[in-house]
Amino acid sequence: MMLPAPGKYSTVIHSRKLDLSYILPNVAVCSGPTDHKAKVCANNITDLVEALNRNHAKNNWMIVNLREEKMGYDPSLVTHMGGEFLYRPFKDHSPVPLFSLLETVVEIEEFLQQSPNHVVVVHCKHGKGRTGSIIVAYLMFKFGLCFREANEVFQERRRAFRTGITIPSQIRYMHYFEFFLRDKKRQQLYRQLLKSEFQATDVKIRVVNPSRSLLDNAKDMLVTINGERASLQEAENMQITYYCAVSREPDMVVRFNFNLNSILQGLGRVWINTIMEYMYQYLATKQSFNYFERPKSKVKKNPTQVAHCLVTIPWSELDGFKGTKNKGVKLLENVDIEFTATLKNTEDMVFIQRQVALAGMLGMKK
Repeated sequence: MMLPAPGKYSTVIHSRKLDLSYILPNVAVCSGPTDHKAKVCANNITDLVEALNRNHAKNNWMIVNLREEKMGYDPSLVTHMGGEFLYRPFKDHSPVPLFSLLETVVEIEEFLQQSPNHVVVVHCKHGKGRTGSIIVAYLMFKFGLCFREANEVFQERRRAFRTGITIPSQIRYMHYFEFFLRDKKRQQLYRQLLKSEFQATDVKIRVVNPSRSLLDNAKDMLVTINGERASLQEAENMQITYYCAVSREPDMVVRFNFNLNSILQGLGRVWINTIMEYMYQYLATKQSFNYFERPKSKVKKNPTQVAHCLVTIPWSELDGFKGTKNKGVKLLENVDIEFTATLKNTEDMVFIQRQVALAGMLGMKK
């Protein structure tokens, strides 16, 4: 499907100055509106709604709010003035969790499919990171673009910033989504894994080749996994190892904070989706766990499957302060995240994994 040009409202939107960029004729983005006096790069919600009614008529548009920190306005202002409102809050400076990303993209597409006149406006705080993630994912989903192509479209048509998605973890999640969309067998496997009581347990975080100051003061570094503190195991041989027994969510965030002179400073963080990392490793090994040799009867006798996964994140791919690239002086070479994946096996799971492994041997790459 050919990617359409922006809509006719992409340059002249309304008599009032609004931050509103049309990525497609029926998909626009903006910074977070407010029901107070408009600030720089922040629309007044009434001005925005009036412009949407003028451009597209009442009952033809929907605003999607992605802000978790605060909504910014009363949603009833939207619905009372002729629009629909969808609230999908996500953390600022962070990737949109993978399943939520897919759900939100599908909800947008379902609304747009209801009428050729329907329009969706997506915003977070500035209309950049979280908004960009949803829009880029939608372009990939709708038009079959790769991440690079979709991000370039967003970068070119989002006039206020023209930087695209820049936070390393958000970029990682866009590649997850690209990997997911590329083949229906992968989509089937991902959905089966979500149903399989998938858990990442026995998580080890290794800081590889830390600076001397970091190595000597390892006890002063606070490492958390989804908010739970990891315990220091060892600090020797130019690596520091931390351990946490269980991380129950598919989306895992590891944060590093360093206590320097009684001041806790953010060193970096990284988000990964453990299910997708498991799938990466499974596809890479192709015949992993000997499924071509395992009799079906063993699935019922031993329904729990165990696999060990290792993810390596170089210093350059750690998120910095508030999701920026600002991490200061390089303090480590890379971070290794090791975990044990456990899941309940089923005949359907084995069948799909065989298909995925066979497709891998026939040339389907990561």
